[in-house]
Amino acid sequence: MRSSTSVSCLTSAPNHLSVRTEEHLPTRFSLDAHIAMLKKGLDEADLVLTTGGTSMGASDLLKPVIERHLGGTIHFGRVKVKPGKPTTFATVPTPRARVPMFALPGNPASALVTFHIFVVPALRRLGGWPEGRCQLPRVKVQVRECCSWIGLLGYGVNNTMGIQLRDTMRLDPRPEYHRVVIKAGSEGLVAYSTGGQRSSRVASLSGANGLVALPARAQDGPAELKAGELAEAVVIGELQMQ
Repeated sequence: MRSSTSVSCLTSAPNHLSVRTEEHLPTRFSLDAHIAMLKKGLDEADLVLTTGGTSMGASDLLKPVIERHLGGTIHFGRVKVKPGKPTTFATVPTPRARVPMFALPGNPASALVTFHIFVVPALRRLGGWPEGRCQLPRVKVQVRECCSWIGLLGYGVNNTMGIQLRDTMRLDPRPEYHRVVIKAGSEGLVAYSTGGQRSSRVASLSGANGLVALPARAQDGPAELKAGELAEAVVIGELQMQ
């Protein structure tokens, strides 16, 4: 694991999760050291999480290790999500069980976004949560012009709230999770972009308590969500008051 990114993932885990974490870093950067580190984690943990070493090209180092050296099965090695396309999920056989393993990209924003979207639900499920409550609260709303509307139409994974955008957000060919600060006030819930959304831009994570789920840009559809429209968002932290 890249130390700075992995620590960010571990410390961002929702505080309601009763998860004991251990961080393993190789003493030297060699293939043998990485294999030994992964085997140690697989022997001790119920789930192994790595950051870095996954990519879309020749830098994709981890998948061959999982398959050739650990005898694991890659269930998916890329996702149609921005950021986080190289996100990988595998299971690896051990004497006690097949251990699930998530390999997240090394860029901080990619790792944190995919951690909340993929890993947190898996940890909840491993912890015995009902399947219908494993996802983080997800806001699902109509996109419309300015409003002061906020509705609550369900519970658990079907929580529905209005998020009013205050910043124009460009759409990408892939569905995108845009880091935002969500604030509650007299107008309802308002989402403020944290700025540039490059996957390597750590500042985009500063203060972020939500991920606006931008739809993929359709060929003949709009190129952006405009300020004042409503959008869906995943809540990853405590909401702020204006």
